[in-house]
Amino acid sequence: MKRIFLIPLALLMSCGSVKTTSTTQTTSEQLLKDVETLSSDAYEGRKTGTKGGEMARTYLTGRLKEIGLKPYPGKTSYEQSFEIKGRNGAAAIQGKNLIAYIPGKTENVIVILHITTTLV
Repeated sequence: MKRIFLIPLALLMSCGSVKTTSTTQTTSEQLLKDVETLSSDAYEGRKTGTKGGEMARTYLTGRLKEIGLKPYPGKTSYEQSFEIKGRNGAAAIQGKNLIAYIPGKTENVIVILHITTTLV
């Protein structure tokens, strides 16, 4: 009977010895801060070609530098310009995507892309 109680007791005690790092907590806290910042009213919805979009790009560029990501090889900045043609005779909108790079051990490249474009 004592053995039956020893196994759950050993498992329960081992749970307290699981290593937690402040890095994980710091990363999740920073991620929450980033989301709160970018979703705040001050960023005016972050629409392409607006002051809010420029503010978001500036914030994200700072974060990319802060965490040590590099611009894509051959580029001097994280930005890649693009143009959105206007609808029904509206003027074209100039936008910029951000591209960052993490060097790997081989020349193969994995591209992860997120583009959010809102046209009214």
